[in-house]
Amino acid sequence: MKILEHKDTNEFAYLIGMIATDGCVIWKGKTKSAKDDRCSITQHTKNIQMLNEMKRVFGGNVYSEKTRSSSVWRTKDTEFVTFLRSIGFKENKTFTLNLDSWFDSITDIQKIYFVRGVLDGDGNVFYDKRSNVHHKISIFSASKSFITMLAKYFNNSKIYTQNAKGKFKGYKIVFNSSKCIGPFEDVFSLPSSKMFIQYKEDSYIKIKEHYNGRSKRSV
Repeated sequence: MKILEHKDTNEFAYLIGMIATDGCVIWKGKTKSAKDDRCSITQHTKNIQMLNEMKRVFGGNVYSEKTRSSSVWRTKDTEFVTFLRSIGFKENKTFTLNLDSWFDSITDIQKIYFVRGVLDGDGNVFYDKRSNVHHKISIFSASKSFITMLAKYFNNSKIYTQNAKGKFKGYKIVFNSSKCIGPFEDVFSLPSSKMFIQYKEDSYIKIKEHYNGRSKRSV
């Protein structure tokens, strides 16, 4: 099964979002040990269902890492890796990723699936039942061009620089409290899929119910 056969599907856009944030792309000759083209996504073993669904839809293999509580989906589809490189997955993806042209070319619904993939890959959806102010949704990236593209998608959201122990770590966009709801309404209203990380959607629903409940009580 060739992954590019799914190029125009919503699931493909989701896959690109996952790879952009939580994936690894290697091509032959990239490093001394790189003998072939391959792409992988690593998740905690509790999310193995999503990796198995990727295998069902896109092919490839899923295996568990013995020394870590993680599982991996991997493909050696050379045409797919070549495609990834053509749309912006370059050397040192972490800092250089730029998908502007590809993102502009896909449909509105595919953009929503892509953003869901980004959130499932490296997004934080935090619901704090003890507090009214600590609920938040954030997206992190070490690539300024990538986080700028997402900020524009969310109506020019503010970009924050994230540091740790005085050292630069990357960039993030953050939505706090009730401001979490509107921007992600479409993202977390997509039809249910085994490919999605359910607990992030569950946290969003709790945030939404929290503020909707407060609105009803104030009427």
